[in-house]
Amino acid sequence: MKLLVVDDDDFILELLPMVLALFGYEDVSASATPLDALALVRHEQPGFDCLLLDIQMPGMDGIELCRQIRALRGYADTPIIMLTAMSDKDSIDQAFAAGATDYITKPFDVTEIGARVRVAAKLKEAQDALQVVHQNHEKAVQNSRLPDKAQVTRKEISELFAGELGYRGKSSTG
Repeated sequence: MKLLVVDDDDFILELLPMVLALFGYEDVSASATPLDALALVRHEQPGFDCLLLDIQMPGMDGIELCRQIRALRGYADTPIIMLTAMSDKDSIDQAFAAGATDYITKPFDVTEIGARVRVAAKLKEAQDALQVVHQNHEKAVQNSRLPDKAQVTRKEISELFAGELGYRGKSSTG
């Protein structure tokens, strides 16, 4: 699972990758600014599977960053966990309205971080599986609209032989 941590606190940027590694998450990128994070998200291929965003950051806050990430292709359903000292109802409501999937307040519990990221990973896996099912369904629908090649071939052969033999079908004069 590919993770991105965005926080203007260098201590958090150093700590979180170590904490996440305890739970088996080794592929963790970090960004100290929302603008750098947005550039990373736009250019990273394949994209990130989960993002952990602080709210209070200079320039652009994490809520606006969340909103902008949600607008990017491929990130409409990506789990976004807000990780912040902001615990007031208004901040929580704004974060969820912007598209946050989950919300953890600082100081955080290490076990809670692991559990929340594990749930985000399961959510991402389920979303990816659902997308595959949807794509397969679309292909099946498209294929069902195509004529059966064997039937077309038989029809073409019948018409060819009928034409060669002068067969015109049943006459209406009987």
